[in-house]
Amino acid sequence: MGFSFQGIHSKEKKLKARITGYPMLPAFRNNTESIPGRSGILDFGMEYSERIISVECSVFPEQDFSALVHRIDEINGWLNPYRGVQPLIFDEYPDRYFMARLNTEISMERVSRTAGTFSLEFICPDPFGYAVEDEVFSIVAEGKTTVNRQKGNLISEPIFELNAIMDSTSSYVDIEVNGELVQVKGKLAEGETFVLDTAKLTAKVVDSNTGETLRNALSQLDELVFPELNPGGNEVLVSVSGATFTGLTIQGRSRWV
Repeated sequence: MGFSFQGIHSKEKKLKARITGYPMLPAFRNNTESIPGRSGILDFGMEYSERIISVECSVFPEQDFSALVHRIDEINGWLNPYRGVQPLIFDEYPDRYFMARLNTEISMERVSRTAGTFSLEFICPDPFGYAVEDEVFSIVAEGKTTVNRQKGNLISEPIFELNAIMDSTSSYVDIEVNGELVQVKGKLAEGETFVLDTAKLTAKVVDSNTGETLRNALSQLDELVFPELNPGGNEVLVSVSGATFTGLTIQGRSRWV
C-alpha cells in the first residue's frame, strides 16, 4: 500500500508506506457557554477542526550510501511543505483526496547503511475528503429536477454554472435548491457563463469557451444565497423571466467527513 501526493505515488520514490493514524472523525470544537447559577451549559453547536493523518514509511535499500542520500533529497523535495497544501490520496481510500501538507519535521531511523524508516504527519486544514471523480449534474430544461448525490456522507458546497441569454436588466433566472432561492438578474450574453461558487462565496461571469473571468457578478444576485447539496436526493427548480435558459451544470464537490 502507499499514497499519492501532488500527483506522485510513493512507489515512484521507492517508498513502502502505510497509514498508522487516521481519525474516524476529525477533531472538532464545541461552542458552549456556562451560566452562573444554572446547571449544565448552553450548546451553540460545533465546528470541525483540522485532520491529522500519520504515515509510516520505509525506504527501499539502495546500492550504496550515496544513492540513499540522493533518494532522501528527492523525497524532501517532493514533500516540501513550503508549497502549501497538495492533493493527498491513500491507496486504502482511492475514491477521495485530502488537501494536506507536512505538519512536523521528518527524522529518519537508519536500519542499515542504505535503508531507513521514518514517520510522516500530514495536516489537512480542510478536514474533509473530496471525491476524486466528482459528481457533475446537468439540467437542460426549466422545471423541477432531482439531483441525486451518491458519493460522500456530508453536505457539500457545489459550484453552479448557469448558461442563459438575458438581454435586459429586468431579466432573471431563479434557481431553487431544496427550498433555497438563488435569483440571478441582469444581463448575460450568449457565450458567457454565470458561476456561483458556494465554498468560496463568490459569483462571477466567465467566457464559456476559455474560462477567463470577465467580471465579478455578486451584484447580479438578488440576495447572497449559497445553497448546499445533501447526500442523496436534492430538488432543483429552475424558472425564468425575460430570459432564455440554455443549461445549468452543478459540480457536486461531494465529500466525506
